[in-house]
Amino acid sequence: MRRSSSLCGVLLAALLSAVSSFAQTPEITLTGQPQRYPIHGKPYETQGFGNVRFGMTMAEVKARIPADYPHATSLTEGRDPVEGTTSLNVVVPQLAPGPGPATINYIFGATSHQLVTVHVFWLLDGNPDDEARHKLLETGTLLVSSLIGFEWQPLSIARGHVVGPSSVVLFSARDMRGGGVEIRLDGVAFDVERARDAQGNRQPPEHRPAPPGPAWLRVSFASNVTAPDVYRLPTGLFVSGPETPRALHGFRGVRFGMMPDEATQALAADLPNVAIDRSSDTNGGAILRFRLASLEPSAAPATLRLVHDANTQRLIAIDVEWRVTEPSEDQRAALGIDALRLINHFRENGIADVSAIAPELMLKSDGIALYAGADPQRTLVQLHVGGIPVEDSNGQTIEARGPVWMLMRVVATAERS
Repeated sequence: MRRSSSLCGVLLAALLSAVSSFAQTPEITLTGQPQRYPIHGKPYETQGFGNVRFGMTMAEVKARIPADYPHATSLTEGRDPVEGTTSLNVVVPQLAPGPGPATINYIFGATSHQLVTVHVFWLLDGNPDDEARHKLLETGTLLVSSLIGFEWQPLSIARGHVVGPSSVVLFSARDMRGGGVEIRLDGVAFDVERARDAQGNRQPPEHRPAPPGPAWLRVSFASNVTAPDVYRLPTGLFVSGPETPRALHGFRGVRFGMMPDEATQALAADLPNVAIDRSSDTNGGAILRFRLASLEPSAAPATLRLVHDANTQRLIAIDVEWRVTEPSEDQRAALGIDALRLINHFRENGIADVSAIAPELMLKSDGIALYAGADPQRTLVQLHVGGIPVEDSNGQTIEARGPVWMLMRVVATAERS
């Protein structure tokens, strides 16, 4: 039971650190980019890694390990509860071209249960010296030079993108069949290019030293970059279908802008056996309220409120609360995983993170504000949780008490409604 609590705390700690992130033009570094590389004159095909190929089952991959890595020191299985994938992790004492031991992480799809992704890590633990970090950088440069000369999907190549204080994507690209490769480096020094001055003169790059702590190099091979085999919410639950750009449309067949009778009819078509309670708020706006035994991504009971504007009587907001009054520790952990799945769902469908919310639109609760995002039409979604164990600044788990709950609000702005 303690394991579930700890896992949830780690996941939520990671979430809280990323709540206010934005999509923005990445900074560029030329550190680690090869000066020369061979031109292959043919497309690259992402097929797997070594003698292992995408589409293999875990049993088939396991059968290859003794022959491919006879000196492997560890072989373990794992599971990602958020994405629904399983994994096989192999540790080897040496793997060319990197320095020192390496971990090969084979990931198997949530629905196919076949190999879909391979990550190869070279990790320098502790606080490696500058020479060791430089060797890691040289390995990354060598790997980039072996790949860049192939033909890739047009406009899919990215090189030298700074993605964190000490993190650089040296290279990423998609092949002609939709597979992809990414080479990422963390924990090394690099120089960031600066914009030209007002006179158009080039500025010297900004040097960023390596931070204390470990350094690692990761090479990833994916069979399908745009449609990975991971857990996904049903299409059209909160985000509209394959239209581009995606939009927060409402809930299933209910659309923002509907009158109360229209929303009731749409709900009756989608949920014919659900009792709908109709009332009014203090301003006279209609409220439709109903309860579901469960609602993806959670197995917890859910209560939904459809709020209509007092003046126009058109649907302007949807509240969904998942709640377990007397939860077990597993149920607390499960709801934390459900929250991560919801956030992944919104981000994968083009809902952009936001950090500033108008006071009149801000969701108020006594829980933790995990996420806020908006679609291109400025419809806002917010997610709060409560009753979930979290970690304090010292890494100690703070146990949760009372009910566990997750509250989501989707609000259509005046422009949308």
